[in-house]
Amino acid sequence: MIYLPLEHLKPGMVVAKNIYMDFSFLPLITKGQVLNTFIIRQLKLKEISGLYVESDVGNDIVVKSIIDNDLKRSTISGVKEIFSSLEKNTQFTQDDFKSVSKMANDLVLNILSNDELLINMIELKSHSNYTYYHCLCVSIISVVIGIKHELEYADLVNLATCGLLHDIGKAMIPIEILDKPSYLTDEEFEIIKTHPGCAKLLLEANKNISYEMLNSIKGHHEKFDGSGYPDGLSGYDIPLFSRIIAIADVYDALTSQRAYRKAWFPSDAIEYMMGCAESHFDTDLLKTFLTTVAVYPEGTIVLLSNGEKAVVIKNYSENTLRPSVRTINEKGEHMEELNLMHDKKCMNIVITGMGYDKESGNFVTLQKKE
Repeated sequence: MIYLPLEHLKPGMVVAKNIYMDFSFLPLITKGQVLNTFIIRQLKLKEISGLYVESDVGNDIVVKSIIDNDLKRSTISGVKEIFSSLEKNTQFTQDDFKSVSKMANDLVLNILSNDELLINMIELKSHSNYTYYHCLCVSIISVVIGIKHELEYADLVNLATCGLLHDIGKAMIPIEILDKPSYLTDEEFEIIKTHPGCAKLLLEANKNISYEMLNSIKGHHEKFDGSGYPDGLSGYDIPLFSRIIAIADVYDALTSQRAYRKAWFPSDAIEYMMGCAESHFDTDLLKTFLTTVAVYPEGTIVLLSNGEKAVVIKNYSENTLRPSVRTINEKGEHMEELNLMHDKKCMNIVITGMGYDKESGNFVTLQKKE
């Protein structure tokens, strides 16, 4: 299978991986389904940025999920229920805490069961609902960073809980601002900036949530140079969990499809974040983060410094900038495989960017032949 952005999808292509909608356990689009104009239009309306399609050049590529698909969907549903409950009665109940604690524990156990902790953000986003899915993604990324940072199990569960609840304060923000299909005004952004403080107010009445967790949730928009909000904390005065969640939060937001902008490719998001290393993020934690995500996910098309295009076939956590790739010609035919990580003959070859041209017609030949 190979990944194609929405604008490169064509009628006749065959879906290689299920796409799910909202909280249903039934897929919106199923593996093996043939795309047509109506389906592609529906994908656009659902703000799905792209999908995996069958391709002869990538027929042996298997894209793995960092967590079980059923757990993914049940967690999104659970987060929605908690948000909905708070919108009605503005009280985080004991049952809410038990629910989110179980979700956090299940996530940590599921992530720890993986042989390799490398997140394919494109695969993780085979869903369409942003608000609740964002909480899940932030929790997953945070836990993987925490594992690489050698946190204890109990701390990982607490970190997962903070990740799931980090945006809970948005339950107190007017829905017309949250769902605005364009950029926010300065006044609207000031209202959005109240959500970390709102989260602490909502949660602190529940005595099961520790002081450290409350401050970690409140501090996820603080920046390492002190320019963040709500308290302008800087450096290591920012709680550890806040510094981890800040990285996960920005990365997931940038790689998410929004009504007012397209999702960034993982490579573009990471390049941007590296540019903010000394101002926004804890540099050491950012370095750890770079070992947890696939810069160029398996199945994506990239450009090489030798002028060739290639499909990524395997990533290596030791250096996510240098995967194994399979070069392709203009007809989409397989040429040769290059191991950019381990083959000394490839040391002078680097990936220069994503290989998706502005004109979508170039990729029709990459679909699987009948």
